[in-house]
Amino acid sequence: MLSREKLAEAVGDRWSEAELSEAVALLTQADGRFPAGVRTLSPDLVRAIQRERLLASMVRTVAEVGYNALTVQNVLTRAGISRPTFYEQFEDKEACFIAAFDACAARMRRRVDAAVAAAGSDWRGQLRSGIASLPRSQTKLAR
Repeated sequence: MLSREKLAEAVGDRWSEAELSEAVALLTQADGRFPAGVRTLSPDLVRAIQRERLLASMVRTVAEVGYNALTVQNVLTRAGISRPTFYEQFEDKEACFIAAFDACAARMRRRVDAAVAAAGSDWRGQLRSGIASLPRSQTKLAR
């Protein structure tokens, strides 16, 4: 379920509460895609949301078919975004993949940093908290 908080976390908090709430309402009504027609949202906010949709689509598609088999069309189909919009954001599939990787790494880093900070000054507790904050799929890979 999309919320204003999740959207702000994904696209940043430089937009007003009203803009984020309007975007959530539009996206919720149209199954996560912007409906056709005139929008009152800032074009920068629309681009940021489309970028996040492309990044999420890239992550899911790579997990499903692998990078080598992936095509830009696979990402576009899953994201529900046009080819021209993709190329406004990214030079090619590699650029989109690297941006998605960087975004995932930054989110994990923020999650680990928050867990470590909350653990106090004991380094063992910080280490345990940091590892425990990682999603299960990443901790399984580390074993």
